Amino acid sequence: MLEQIRNNIDINLEQIDLVSYVVFSNNSMLKVLKNSDEYFTSADSALKYSIDKLLADVVFSRRDIYSITIFDNKGRRIDTNPYSPNVPFEEVKKKAVEKDGKMAWLSTDKKFSLIPIVRQIRDMDMNPVGFMQINIRESSFNNICSEQIKNMNGLIFIENENGSIISGNDSTYIGTQINEKIYEKTKLKEPGYIIDYIDNVKSIVAFYPSRVNGWQCVGIIPMNKVTADAELVRNIILISSVIAIILFIILSYYLARGVTNPLKIIAGEMKNANISDWTPKVSFEGKDEVAYLSREFNRMVVRINDLVDEAVEQKSRFSRQELKALQSQISPHFLYNTLEIVNWMARTRDVPEIVEIVKALSDMMRYITSHSEEIVTVEKELEYLKMYCLIQKYRYKDKFTVFYEVEDDILDFCLPKLTLQPIIENAIVHAFNGVRREGKIIITGNIVGDRVRLQIIDNGKGIDNAQIESMLKNENISSVPNHVGIGVSNVNQRIKLIYGNEFGLQIKSVLNEGTQFDIWIPIGG
Repeated sequence: MLEQIRNNIDINLEQIDLVSYVVFSNNSMLKVLKNSDEYFTSADSALKYSIDKLLADVVFSRRDIYSITIFDNKGRRIDTNPYSPNVPFEEVKKKAVEKDGKMAWLSTDKKFSLIPIVRQIRDMDMNPVGFMQINIRESSFNNICSEQIKNMNGLIFIENENGSIISGNDSTYIGTQINEKIYEKTKLKEPGYIIDYIDNVKSIVAFYPSRVNGWQCVGIIPMNKVTADAELVRNIILISSVIAIILFIILSYYLARGVTNPLKIIAGEMKNANISDWTPKVSFEGKDEVAYLSREFNRMVVRINDLVDEAVEQKSRFSRQELKALQSQISPHFLYNTLEIVNWMARTRDVPEIVEIVKALSDMMRYITSHSEEIVTVEKELEYLKMYCLIQKYRYKDKFTVFYEVEDDILDFCLPKLTLQPIIENAIVHAFNGVRREGKIIITGNIVGDRVRLQIIDNGKGIDNAQIESMLKNENISSVPNHVGIGVSNVNQRIKLIYGNEFGLQIKSVLNEGTQFDIWIPIGG
C-alpha cells in the first residue's frame, strides 16, 4: 500500500514540476522578469493582463495548486492570491538557489494547510531573473493516504528530508518531527520496516522513499490490529484441529477394522495353502478393494493349479523331445560322413575342384547346424562367407569376384550368425542377373563413431526404391516378386530385435550402377 501511495504522490510531484515549466518558460514572463522595473512602474495593462491570465490558467488547471507567486530579483511579488503564505523573500531565494533550478519543498504552513514550493527562474542564457513560489494544498496529499490503514487505527505520514511531517491522515502531527528511530531508518533512502514501540504501543512501521525528491511515505500500524484476525483464526484452527483429530482417530479405527479383518482372513488362507490340495475358499462380496483382492486371489489359485498341471505336462514333453533330438543327431552325422567319403574319393581320383567344394560344403553345414552359437564373431562369419562364395564361384564360373577390406580391429566383435550370407546371395542371384560386365563385390568393415559398419557393395543392376522399401519393411513374402530380399529383410529384423532400432540395414542403390548395403551393429556386438 505504501508503494502505491508513493507512486501516486510521485505522479503528482512530476505533474507539478511540469506545470512550473509552463510558467518560467513563457516568453512574456521572462520578458517581465528581465525588465521588472518597467513592469512594476508601467501602466501597460495588456502585459499585466497576459501575465495574470497565464498564472490564473495554471492555477485553475490543477485543483492541488492554491496560488502562485512570482518574485523578481529584488523581491517584488506578482501574486495570484493576496492571501497566500507570506514566505520571506530571503528564505525563498536561499532555498531556490540551493536547489540550483530544481524544485525546493518547504515545510507545511499549518495556518493555510499549504505546502510551498520554490524554484529559481533563469532566462534562455541561464541567467537568474527571478523566483517562483507555488503553494500546494496539503489535502491533495492527505487524500492519497490509504483509508484501509486509517480503518486499522493506523497512521500514514509524508516526511521531508529533514524528518518533518508535511502531510498525513492525522493533521495534528503536521509540522512536528517524526520519531528519531524512524528518522534514522528513513535516512537510508531504501524501503523497509521496523517493529518498535511508538507512543508506548508496539507497532509495525514501514517506509517507502519517493523517487522524485527526498520525501518518505511512512505507515504506522499497531501490532494488535495486525494480529487480531490472526489470533482469532489461530484459535479456530486449534479447536478445529483437535476436533478433527479425535474424529479422524475414531473413523480410522472403524475403517481399519473393516479392511484388516478381511485381509487377515486372506492371509490365513495363504499361510494354510497346500499345493497338492489348493482350492479357492475366500469370498467377499462387494465392489471395494478387499472384494477385488479376494476375487483376484481365487483367480490366482486357479491359475497356479493350471500352471502346475502345465509344468508336469511340459516336463513329460521335454523328455520326449530330448529323445527325438538325440535321434535327429544321426542325420547330420550321416551327411558329414557321406561328404567325407565323397571328399576321399575325389582325392583318390585327383579332382581338386570337388575336394575344395566338398570341404567348403562340409564346413558350411557344421557352421549352420551348430545350435550352440547364435551370436558369432565377425571373423567366423567371414570364414563362412568365404566358403559360400567359393561354392558360388564354381557354380557361376567366375562370373564375379569378391574383395575383402575388413579392418582387423573389428574381427573380434560379434554379430548374429548368417548376417552377411543372405546379402551376398541377393547380390549373386539377383544383382548380376542379365548383367554382361564382370561382377564385383566389395566387403568392407570399420568403426564409424560409436558403431561398427559392415558394407557390401556390388556393381550389379541395382534395386528400385519401392523394392528397397519392401525389403526393409519386412512385408509379406507374397508381395515381394520372386522372393527377392526375403533374407535381407530377415537380417534387418534380427539385428533390430537384438540390438535396437538404431541398428540394422541401410540400402543405397542406383539402377544399372550397383547397390550398397550398410550393416550397423554396436561396438563389441
